[in-house]
Amino acid sequence: VTVVSPSEEMLAAAAGDGASYGAGVGLKMVSNVVYFSPSGLRISKAANLSIPFDRDQAEIMARLPWVAMHVWNTTTKVWDRKNDTIVDLVSKTVYQATRSFSFYVTMVPIEE
Repeated sequence: VTVVSPSEEMLAAAAGDGASYGAGVGLKMVSNVVYFSPSGLRISKAANLSIPFDRDQAEIMARLPWVAMHVWNTTTKVWDRKNDTIVDLVSKTVYQATRSFSFYVTMVPIEE
């Protein structure tokens, strides 16, 4: 697991149409982008990923129902929302089960 700087393409996708959220909705990163390698690897049993978030707890609480881990889709060049993200406010960490490795970040939708 490596913390990476998001590419301009990744930042633009987050600021754009908000992936699965629709037009007029952007995404705000509330954690670092992390790279779980090797990218594209698929495993038969789900792995549990965890990413700490570094934003103010009040900001997260205000958007808690929409906090979700997102994975970078290298084909469509958008952030895809992962379902069933678990948010632990005490440890300031999000958890997500996945069967593939790639770039992940925790984001919340914001209206533009």
